Amino acid sequence: MLSAQDNWEHIKVIGSVDEKPDTVKVDLYDTPEFSEKELERAIPSLKSEYSGFAIELITSEHLLSRNNPALSGFGQLFIDQYANKYRYLFPVEYHRRKSVKQFYRKIVKPKAPNSKVVQYLNGVRTTEFSW
Repeated sequence: MLSAQDNWEHIKVIGSVDEKPDTVKVDLYDTPEFSEKELERAIPSLKSEYSGFAIELITSEHLLSRNNPALSGFGQLFIDQYANKYRYLFPVEYHRRKSVKQFYRKIVKPKAPNSKVVQYLNGVRTTEFSW
């Protein structure tokens, strides 16, 4: 059985031992060996008491692999499950809205044009910004 530490893609062999195997790449959602718990451990949930700003990179109806290209290059990511969707985000160290806006526009927006800034207070989403 594959674990969350293994590569998210693997080769599934179809056929018997005597035949030349036909291989196909199987994506995460065709792979019954991965449980939701393993995926949640791979990208942790945002702490329930988090207060501050975070950049929401992508929203999905399904759990995504940490190796997803849309999630690469942004450091430690977290999941916020909100409104029946998985929201992939990373907290920012800035505490002033002006600094967050500048960081977002100069660094994040060029790499992730569909992203947005979300403000949290004690784990609750309070405001969304898409500057």
